[in-house]
Amino acid sequence: MGIFDFLSGPPNMATLKSNKDVEGLIKALKYKRDSNYYKDEMIRSEAAMALGEIGDTRAVDPLIHALSDKSSDVRLVSVSALGMIGDTRAIEIFIPVLMDRDCDLKLRLRLVWALGMIGEPAVDALIHALENTSDLDVREGITMVLGAIGDVKAVEPIIHSMEDGWSREKAADALVLIGKPAVKPLTHALRDDGALKNASRRTRESAKNALKKIRANKRRK
Repeated sequence: MGIFDFLSGPPNMATLKSNKDVEGLIKALKYKRDSNYYKDEMIRSEAAMALGEIGDTRAVDPLIHALSDKSSDVRLVSVSALGMIGDTRAIEIFIPVLMDRDCDLKLRLRLVWALGMIGEPAVDALIHALENTSDLDVREGITMVLGAIGDVKAVEPIIHSMEDGWSREKAADALVLIGKPAVKPLTHALRDDGALKNASRRTRESAKNALKKIRANKRRK
């Protein structure tokens, strides 16, 4: 490291980023010495983003620690950085915060995005969150992320999420993204004894439209 000394002033962020100095950026992530609070905050946010872009797993634990930063901006950028790195250690840290309705909604939605960046290893955790939160914005975010990941395990939970009627359109879009693996479960759900048997007319229409789109996409391929 040696590029800066906390006692002699703020870190030279341009040099740290140019050199991809992971250890130096980790130190910058903790920087709180300047008399200007907002300058400190910008340095820590910039360090977090740079660490995410570099993608070195040495940054995972420091970024997890930064989730407790006083600055909401630093917390948000740290979540993004962890998603960019894609290390599965972040999953068990993210889920309790994601499930906490008292936590800032913007942060919770960023957590959903980051879990989507981690991808398939996060599917089970995302399904658990979908099935155990009633927050509409979070449910819709999870649904779309699961659709983008495309894991077949998510099909049934997404179909069941349509039952409440509120997130039916996002759920339908997610099923279209998953495509062919959703055809049989969706067809069964629309039967008289299926999961959507008691769903509203609009919800059933959304499910039927999703099925039509999936089949149309199959024909075009």
